Amino acid sequence: MGAWLSAIAEWLEDVVIYALVVVAAIPTYLLTMRRRRSRPEDEDDEPRPPRRPPPR
Repeated sequence: MGAWLSAIAEWLEDVVIYALVVVAAIPTYLLTMRRRRSRPEDEDDEPRPPRRPPPR
């Protein structure tokens, strides 16, 4: 019984740690995407070619 409870406790600990990491990563991801969208180009990105005027 003790080994069984110990195994359940270890599993719950792993699940809680995993959930905390995922929950902590979500705001970081959202902030990164917001910053990336607000800048027209990153330093690492290649510049976009100029747009062609629409055909007449």
